[in-house]
Amino acid sequence: MTNVAGHLREQNGMYQMILSWKDTNGKRRTKSISTGLPVKGNKKRAESLLRKTQKEFNPETMQ
Repeated sequence: MTNVAGHLREQNGMYQMILSWKDTNGKRRTKSISTGLPVKGNKKRAESLLRKTQKEFNPETMQ
């Protein structure tokens, strides 16, 4: 299983998850996923969603 790193960023007042991993060729890949959560008052919820997404994310299914 591939180790997927991730962090949160704010964009247009919403949290976005940025996931990164190395593919089979050793090249760094990234994917940006919107949480749909507004920044105000949702940091812990966004962090929880990020951790869950990192565990469940499977880069092999990416195209």
